[in-house]
Amino acid sequence: MSHYHTIIHTDGGCSPNPGEGAYVAILQNGDRAACVRGYAPYATNQQMELAAAIAGLSALKSTKIPVQVYTDSQYVQAGASAWINGWRRNGWKNRQGELLANVELWQELDQLMNRFVISWHKVDGHAGVEFNIKADHLVGDTRQARGIASRYQITDIPTIESTWQFEAFQKSNVNPLVAQMRKDLAGLLDPNLSTDITTSLANLQAKLRKE
Repeated sequence: MSHYHTIIHTDGGCSPNPGEGAYVAILQNGDRAACVRGYAPYATNQQMELAAAIAGLSALKSTKIPVQVYTDSQYVQAGASAWINGWRRNGWKNRQGELLANVELWQELDQLMNRFVISWHKVDGHAGVEFNIKADHLVGDTRQARGIASRYQITDIPTIESTWQFEAFQKSNVNPLVAQMRKDLAGLLDPNLSTDITTSLANLQAKLRKE
C-alpha cells in the first residue's frame, strides 16, 4: 500500500430503518490504521452512511495527503462525486425545488470536501474489501452495544471515539495490523475530533421525531 494517501472505509446503518443507528470509518495511512464510530438513537440508513464519511474526514489530521473513500452507499458516492456541486448551485434544493433531504449533513460533508483532494469509490456489497467488511461488522457491534447501554442508563460510551483505545468495544476480531497501531494513532487522528457531526445528527433526530 502506498504511504502517500489515506484510505477511508465507511459504513453506516440502522435497525429498523429509521431506528437505532451507527456509523463507522476505518482510516488507513501506510502501515497505520484507526477507527472512529458513533451511535444515533434514531436516524436513517442514509444519515448514518453520510455520518460515516463525515466522521472519517473529520478525523484526518493532514489536509495535504490525497484521500480515497470507499463506501457501499451509492447515495453517498454519487452524491459526493457527481451531484453535490449542482445541489450547492441550486441552493441545496432538488429538481422539484424542495429542500434536499439530509441537507445539514450534505453541507457539512461539502465543507470537509473542500479541505481535501478526494476520490470516491463504490464498493459492491463489501466484496473482498477487508476493511469495509470490518466496518460493516463494527456498525452492528456499535449499534447493539450502545442500544443496550442506553436502555440500562449506561453513559460512558463515547459518541465519537478511536475504537482501538476502548477495549469494551472490541467484540470482533481485531486485524493484526490494527492491533499494532496503539501509539502511532496520534499521527493519523486529529485529537480534537469535530463535534459538528453530533450537533447535525441531534438536529436531524429532532426533525424526524416531529414528522
